[in-house]
Amino acid sequence: MLRYTLLFARTCGICQGAQLTGAQGGRLTSSFNYNFRKLHVTCRLHLKVKDFGTTFQNLCTRKKSYFRPLYVGTVTGSAWLLLQAIPERDTAEANDISKSEIDLEQFGGQEDFSMLKSKVTKSREKSVVLSGLVFEIGLGLTGLLCAWKSGLPVFGKGFHISPYTCLQGVFATIPLLGFVYLIEKLPFKFLKETASQTQRIIAEVFLPRSSTEIGLLCVCTGIAEEIAFRSFLYSWLIARIHLSVPQGLILSSCVFGLFHPVSPAYVCIASLAGSYFSFLYIVSGNNVFVPAITHAFYDYVILEISRYQLSRQKGNFSNKDRLD
Repeated sequence: MLRYTLLFARTCGICQGAQLTGAQGGRLTSSFNYNFRKLHVTCRLHLKVKDFGTTFQNLCTRKKSYFRPLYVGTVTGSAWLLLQAIPERDTAEANDISKSEIDLEQFGGQEDFSMLKSKVTKSREKSVVLSGLVFEIGLGLTGLLCAWKSGLPVFGKGFHISPYTCLQGVFATIPLLGFVYLIEKLPFKFLKETASQTQRIIAEVFLPRSSTEIGLLCVCTGIAEEIAFRSFLYSWLIARIHLSVPQGLILSSCVFGLFHPVSPAYVCIASLAGSYFSFLYIVSGNNVFVPAITHAFYDYVILEISRYQLSRQKGNFSNKDRLD
């Protein structure tokens, strides 16, 4: 508006001096034409900027019209990637194993069959890692979109990244590791057997994998699950369902435990771990970065310890076989 006022004043001044003669009148006429063209260009630019602002405002405010295709497309794409990564390859490889087993048994090639079986096992292990990455990325994107649609802070109200929060997340892993060690030392056999059996299964899957691959999967798992269960689910239960803080903590932790259905005892252990992650989220001022660091670092340490123990056991067994 200030620009328009100045241009209008200058134009009026030119009109008042239009009775001047000679060269002064020609200069005033050319100045009037220049200012008029400048006013016209300014008005056109203003209208274009206004139209762009209106379009951007509609994009931000009309969530129902713009958000639904984005949400459905992201969830559908994540599900498609997950389905592409998991099932078909394993069934095809199993059929190849059965066919090759029949052929090799007819010709007596057991060594070739063992080599083929080891190759298929390695490819299955690669597909397991890929499936885990795709699933966790899809889970994290779903949590982000659900939080955004609900009008909640995507990463929590107090989200910030600093060296202090990194150290806070790393040191918060120590009580969780102590809890796992205590479970192994307690006389409750079902908890002890469940924890050891789960660690062995996970370690056998990830034993041939490198530490870099395991670290990448743990980072994706920690970030995705904390966004889904803490930043979205816990905050949604508090803000939208109007539960109290203890009720939201318990309910979100139980859902987190049910998300790990290895065994009933493992669901209980995962629920307790989820309650600890929710506690960290609350104490840190709703900063999802702290429990995500704790979750990722805990998974990495547990997997590396399990891999080390399993490789050591296999080494002892091989040494005994050589001595025998």
